[in-house]
Order: sequence, then C-alpha cells, then structure tokens
Amino acid sequence: MLEDVLYEILPVVGFASILSAVFVLAILWKVKRNPRIFMFFAVSDVINGVAFVICGFYGVFVTMTGAGNELIHPSFCLFRAPHLLLWAYTDTTEVLCILLFLFDRTLQILVPKDYGKISKAYLTLKFGMILFGGAMMGFIPTFFETITANSTVTVNALCRFEQVVLPQFYDLRLFFIEWLPFIGMLWTILVFLIYLIRQSKQRWSYNWSEEIVDTKQMIALAFLRCLFAEAAVQMILINVKLTNNANEIVMLRDFLLRASLALLVSVLSPGIYMLISTPFADRVGSTFNAYGKDTERKWQSAGE
Repeated sequence: MLEDVLYEILPVVGFASILSAVFVLAILWKVKRNPRIFMFFAVSDVINGVAFVICGFYGVFVTMTGAGNELIHPSFCLFRAPHLLLWAYTDTTEVLCILLFLFDRTLQILVPKDYGKISKAYLTLKFGMILFGGAMMGFIPTFFETITANSTVTVNALCRFEQVVLPQFYDLRLFFIEWLPFIGMLWTILVFLIYLIRQSKQRWSYNWSEEIVDTKQMIALAFLRCLFAEAAVQMILINVKLTNNANEIVMLRDFLLRASLALLVSVLSPGIYMLISTPFADRVGSTFNAYGKDTERKWQSAGE
C-alpha cells in the first residue's frame, strides 16, 4: 500500500528537513537584522521535521503490530501520536512566518528611512520567542472537538491528521497552504513594482536603511519561497485530480502535501539562500573558513 511506503519515507523527509534547518541556524546564529527572519522559518522546519520522524515511526509501529484497523477515541491520538500536535503548531508558525516576511518587505519599501529602526522591534530573538509562543494558542481550539467528542466517536488507530483535528481548522489550513503562497507571490511582485517606481523617481543614493542589493535579494527570496510552496501544493492537488480522486490518494492527501512542502521548501531553502542571498553565502564561506583554520591549527599542534 502507498500508505505503508509513506510511513517508511517520512522519517527520511524529516531528517532531511532537520539537517537543512539546523544548517541555516548554525550559519545565522549570530547574524542580526534581515537574515534573522530565515531563522524563524528554520525553527519551524526543525519542529516539522521532528513531527515527520515521529509520524513515520508511529505509522510503521502500528502497521507492523497489526493495530492499523483498531478504532480508538480521537483524544487518545493526542497521546499516542504527538506529531499531530506538532503539525498543528507548525501549520500556525509557518503562516505567521510568511506573513511576517511579507510585512517586513512591505515595510521596507513604504518607509525605507525608518525601516532600520522599526525592524529592530521584530527581527530579534525575543520577538521570535513571542511569535512561537503565541502560535501555541492554536492548540486548544484545534483539538477542542477532539477532546470533548462523544465517547461513541472513533477514528482509525493510525490517527490521521484530518480525522482528529477540528474540521474547520483543517479546511482553514488547506485554504492557507493553497492560497497564501499565491497571494504572497502577487504581493511580492507588487512590492517590487513599488520599489522600481520609487527608485526611478528618486536618486540612486536615496537614504535606504539597507543596501539596495539586499532589498532586491530579500524580495526575490520572499517570492521564491511562495513560488516553491505553491508549486509543491499544486503538484499534489493536480495529481489528486488526475487520479480521479482515488480513495487512497485523497485519504493520504495531507501526508503528501506535507512531504511535498518539506522537500521543495524546507530541504531546498539553504541552497536557495546561498544562491540568492549574499549575506548568507558570505556567512557560509566565513564559517567554513573558520572551521578549516581551526582544524589546521589542531593538526599543526598535534604534529608538534
């Protein structure tokens, strides 16, 4: 079955997401200002990767023990399958991070002189803690119906996400992952057009709070993240339609969407940052150069 194969693949996807995100965090740990927003995405990707690993091992365990056809109360899934909680959490953090990225680029274009001062309020680790702490507020409404459901209500022991969460939340999630990237692409195009207009009407030496190159690169990165996310979602949704909404494909749609987003967005993010962002590429180079010098010193000390 496709589902059995997915459970074996999900841990691989999870570990790949974790490694990519940890790489970004290691490179940008001491960086301030604009690249700090990449750290917010990376933290969300780490949590999402952990959820993939847990889900994969849980699915393999349930199918191997023959408990796949067992029916349990939805509330039991919250204890047996903690990846559901993590996914509900990262669904919220991902949306908040994208909205913050779009807000950041919009603010920079609208008030370029004051952007440097204003952005200090949210491009900080303290604000990141507030952002991720606030996302935890989504837990209670997401699983309220799960906890309070009548005792006669049961779900499959595999605890699929769409069977356990509040239906309205799941519909809202599908809406966001399908339309937010598309809206984000249109918004970044609009921001770039405003940037070109302002640039044409003012001197090149206009007092921007960040380098002109950084402005272009950050707009490009915002657009590319939305583009890759939209491509990942549409790839799955189109395949679902092409299979005439086959029951198994529809049943596994949530898994497929999450895996596709992880592979095309989370795993590829470091490579995209290196290709587009000069500050990130410089940090990668300086980090590896520093590591190489330290290693060389250790070898020289050992030789002496």
